[in-house]
Amino acid sequence: MYNNVILAQEQTSDTNLILSQAREAFQLKQYTASAEMLTIAIKKYPNNSGFRIALAQEYRALNKLDVASTILQKALDEKVENLEIYKLLIDNYYRLGYYKKGMKTVNKAIKTFNNKGMLYEKKGNLLEALQKNNQANQA
Repeated sequence: MYNNVILAQEQTSDTNLILSQAREAFQLKQYTASAEMLTIAIKKYPNNSGFRIALAQEYRALNKLDVASTILQKALDEKVENLEIYKLLIDNYYRLGYYKKGMKTVNKAIKTFNNKGMLYEKKGNLLEALQKNNQANQA
């Protein structure tokens, strides 16, 4: 039992160090190094959603929403479910104009999590954007 606690503490320390180093590299505009650190961390700790979120956030900051969306969707496909992953992915789909994908994702999130108020707000935003998009296409 004691060994498990030590192992958990070491992993937490390791993950915090990796995240800190990746953030520092990103702030220094060493984008490739930061992405490589996080990619290695994802392979080492595949169930750690924090690394996937950090990597997706970096691509979002670089306005590479398609790449960020692929990372987030892969996390969900691999059953690494986290409300933040859903929120980021829904927001990406909204910003990219992929309203139907966004609706599918928000509906899955509503079934999965209890924080439905925020999710229903995102759903309403998507519905409104989808309706406006359909009206523009029909004009």
